[in-house]
Amino acid sequence: MDKMCSLMGYDKGIQACVDAKREIKPSTPIYELSRRDDKYLIHKLRNTYTSYKNSPASYGYEAE
Repeated sequence: MDKMCSLMGYDKGIQACVDAKREIKPSTPIYELSRRDDKYLIHKLRNTYTSYKNSPASYGYEAE
């Protein structure tokens, strides 16, 4: 999460983490996720981080 926040900014990084968790199991608290759900969440966050890192927005160019 630290990398997400340092790359995307605090608000966007936290929002990306919350959105990824909501896509996986919206009704389950994060501390009650299974090992499989944890792995899927990490995979989803890594993909989000990589796609944002390679996008023009990470270089300061926001799409209008």
